Amino acid sequence: MNSLTGSLSSVQQILMQVGPILSGVLFIIAGIFYAVGQLMTPEKKASFHTTSINIIIGAVIVAILSVTSNTFALASTHLLSNLTMSNATT
Repeated sequence: MNSLTGSLSSVQQILMQVGPILSGVLFIIAGIFYAVGQLMTPEKKASFHTTSINIIIGAVIVAILSVTSNTFALASTHLLSNLTMSNATT
């Protein structure tokens, strides 16, 4: 159980440190894709804009996971400890 809690804690720390940086980089890449799409033909422009929107959605999800990583780690630790306790009593 302690190794699982340690693993969850390390994942939480990685998300808290790398997540905001990764999210910012993804927003910059999405901006570059959008700008390049402006220079293309209408078909390519639509493709580049779709890709940039998808990258922005990914950046928002990474940002949300970074902010809520502490809550997710606590909830999963409680869930796993409750699960192991209920299995130990049966």
